[in-house]
Amino acid sequence: MDNAPQRNIMKTGEWSDADAYRVACDCQDHDHDLDVWIEVEQDQEVKEITLTFYKELYTPVWERGFNRVREALRVLFLGHTRVAGSIIVRREVAQNFIHAIQSSIDRLEEKQ
Repeated sequence: MDNAPQRNIMKTGEWSDADAYRVACDCQDHDHDLDVWIEVEQDQEVKEITLTFYKELYTPVWERGFNRVREALRVLFLGHTRVAGSIIVRREVAQNFIHAIQSSIDRLEEKQ
């Protein structure tokens, strides 16, 4: 990413094959932030770009009406459950995030 400061987008790491960013939620609660790894992998036939998102998610396990036993059985027998999370950003931040992704892809492709 350019040296110019970008609203709510922080580059937290840079390696030969990956870049890491933190996208801050506009509500300013750090629990809502999104951590992103951007990796470019290439073999003879395909160039892949992997975006990995890390976000702290909360389960409604303690909310009234949530069936903890059913959810525990789902994890036990299916091996997964569904959770969802959101991050609130302004248009400018979304555009900065797009720019950060494109800058990382360009930098990582140059190294290959």
